[in-house]
Amino acid sequence: MIEKNIPTQTQKNILTLALTFGLLTCVAFYLIGCKAGNGTLAPSETDTMLYMQYAKSIATGHAYVFSPGDAPSTGCTSHLYPFILATFYKLGATDNHLLVAGFFLNSLFYLGAITCLWFFTLRFFPKALPLSLGLTLLSGQLATAFFGLTDMGYLVFLSLAIFTAAIYRRYLLFAGLLILCSLSRPEGFIFSFLSLSSGFGFMILHRIFPKTEPIGDRRERVAFMMAGFLGLIAYGATLLLNYHLTGYFSFMSVANKGYFNAYPFFG
Repeated sequence: MIEKNIPTQTQKNILTLALTFGLLTCVAFYLIGCKAGNGTLAPSETDTMLYMQYAKSIATGHAYVFSPGDAPSTGCTSHLYPFILATFYKLGATDNHLLVAGFFLNSLFYLGAITCLWFFTLRFFPKALPLSLGLTLLSGQLATAFFGLTDMGYLVFLSLAIFTAAIYRRYLLFAGLLILCSLSRPEGFIFSFLSLSSGFGFMILHRIFPKTEPIGDRRERVAFMMAGFLGLIAYGATLLLNYHLTGYFSFMSVANKGYFNAYPFFG
């Protein structure tokens, strides 16, 4: 069993410093976006406006309809994220204010990701905290995932939070995050599959080789199995919802992007 790590004042100061620099990064991206938009925040990706439009439709009572009169569609590859944005729209963040609200939301996800990486590094590599968080803050690819203002920042934050909850043995939180991740994007189900298969696999291995040192106790293995099972149920619900809305189990936004759609197996 991993011993609890009590952070020292220096380690807490490293987190404070990292979050401060992270906040400055948020401000920098916002100012650059406003400069590009001549005073109003400009989206950095074309897909950003898809999420904003679906959020507006949800808030005005036309969920999954891109434009009034259209048939239902699943064009933004996420069920949950547009509903989160729609909440801001209902609270009054309309037009460009919705874009600002989305930026604020993704800034929180970005700072949350930094915090998760601090917890993760504190558990396993406490001496590497400055290096770990320094590389995180210098990662333009990571920042772009958040400030593209799509659902990718949301998924990255949930992914890091899943690992953090697992290594700190917060199993109820872990299960909840798996469910949220499965409802967020199609690839989010992978974490649930890994959780279920690892818990089941370790249990089988322990039965086959009972004299070997078990990986985690039985309670932990069952917790991973149950959390993964719940996450896969949530993912299955998204597929059924897709089919109910459009007649396709896949999201329409990815239905024609797969490898075998571009290059048929017998092509």
